[in-house]
Amino acid sequence: MFKAPGGGTLRISNLRRNVWRPAVVAANLNGLRIHDLRHTAVALWIAAGASPKEVPERAGHNSVSFVLDRYGHLFPEADTTLRSRLDDLFRAATEHRRNTVARDAIRAPSACLASGALSWMFLRCAARDSNPEPLP
Repeated sequence: MFKAPGGGTLRISNLRRNVWRPAVVAANLNGLRIHDLRHTAVALWIAAGASPKEVPERAGHNSVSFVLDRYGHLFPEADTTLRSRLDDLFRAATEHRRNTVARDAIRAPSACLASGALSWMFLRCAARDSNPEPLP
């Protein structure tokens, strides 16, 4: 990927001794390894929204399961996002059901009352939110 100053092959031992260690000492980051940059890059990709499928493709890992085992703790937003999407789907389905029941009630109110369809509109669970976070 990189060439030595003379144009030849860059050896990792020379890079560590001549470039990496002096830079780490100058930055007061003793103990920082070159491999730590790889972990930082993956963490930044995840923070930028990379999916578990995209990370191994970029990082050269063999599988999504490795990424989730190693970096799964960095995907906390995934659960919040999933819950929000499920809530949106539930609200859309509930609204569709309310509209359908209301339309049918206007067309044939006695049939809706007999079937109990109108009572469905007033179920408390229709307004329940699966997101456990408190409302603002």
